[in-house]
Amino acid sequence: MNLLIVDDQSNVLTWLATSISWSDIGISHVYSASSVLTAKEIIRSHDIQILLTDIEMPVQSGLDLIKWIREKELPIESILLTSHTDFMYAKQAIPLGVLDYVIQPAGETEIKETVQKAVRLIKEKKKMQHQHSLNHFSRKETNQLIAHFMQNWPRQKTGFSSGADELADYLGQLADLGIHCEKEDSCLLFILQVQEWHTIPDAPLQLLAQYEEIAGEVFSYIQGDFLSFITEDSSLVTMLVSPAQEDIEEYLRILNENVQSAFSCVSVIFYSQATMQSFAETFEYLMHNEALQEKQNGASIHRVVPITKENAVSIHYQNYYDQICAYIRENITSQISRRDISKHIHISSDYISHIVRSVGNCSCNELIRNMKMDYAQKLVRTTSMSIGNIAAKCGYDSFAYFTRVYKSIYGVSPSRDRLQHYHG
Repeated sequence: MNLLIVDDQSNVLTWLATSISWSDIGISHVYSASSVLTAKEIIRSHDIQILLTDIEMPVQSGLDLIKWIREKELPIESILLTSHTDFMYAKQAIPLGVLDYVIQPAGETEIKETVQKAVRLIKEKKKMQHQHSLNHFSRKETNQLIAHFMQNWPRQKTGFSSGADELADYLGQLADLGIHCEKEDSCLLFILQVQEWHTIPDAPLQLLAQYEEIAGEVFSYIQGDFLSFITEDSSLVTMLVSPAQEDIEEYLRILNENVQSAFSCVSVIFYSQATMQSFAETFEYLMHNEALQEKQNGASIHRVVPITKENAVSIHYQNYYDQICAYIRENITSQISRRDISKHIHISSDYISHIVRSVGNCSCNELIRNMKMDYAQKLVRTTSMSIGNIAAKCGYDSFAYFTRVYKSIYGVSPSRDRLQHYHG
């Protein structure tokens, strides 16, 4: 969770932001502001869940900030810092839905306990929202929804585009499912596979419900939020987000032991760390790598290091791919063919296709098109150049064809995209 601390006294602000071990209570990011104006900018640009603010500050007070938050209907739990016990403040704070207040000077323990109260409240609300959002789905539909969500996580992109917008959309959907993450965060992805049943197992969806109850109890000790689904062969797949990752194998071992006891089975867990950007590749590796079965060796917990593009493709391939991308960038305003690239790099056209497919996971024509469209989008959104000139600058003779390709990738025409993003 993200915490914003607001105080106009720099020494107090520094102490609160840097001296308290916030990660102990599930706070992953701490932001600080010395004025209400700065605080509003941080709230606009970051996903803040908890506010810890001084009341009396120049120009605008902490109560003014909370009023603004309520007017914007932002889901932020607010805690007041005050050196006064005057009931006047309490009378003003109650209608604003302030969770609690801390009378200064206060020690680290008291402040952490008050913020932890907000953490617990937010988790309870998330559980309720999550349940409410899924209530209109059957258990089977919910399982399919989560499976589809993980299976279609956006892959890392090549060329000009970073896929940032697509990833942001996915993180927004993840928040709707009760898990709040930043794009820089990481998670744990693991599969629990049953190797042997000692009794006739329950139906898969009943197993999933029982598993989620066990996992919820185990991961509550590390402030863990998770999503799970069960496959046709009764493997349980879980995405876990937690600020505490140091002793994760111990918690996985406890989880596996509890599952084996409850299910009356022998099971094994394969797990891997993944960033939000690399989640798709890690998921694919864990789900489709039959060689994992050979790594058991009697152990019940196995850490897996996925073979990614960076370590699976030889340096030889990667160097050629970099040269291909560089050539496309340098000639982005021209019509480019696979033969042009072949002549420049001095390797065959077929080998060009093989390299692009191996490293970029797309065809050579798709790579050229995507890089041209990324370049075109930058011009559309940041310049007043006419759309026709942009089409020509990207090497397209036909304005209509350029517009059709642009819309097929971004979902809007270039003129509409400009209306939405260009403010020059």
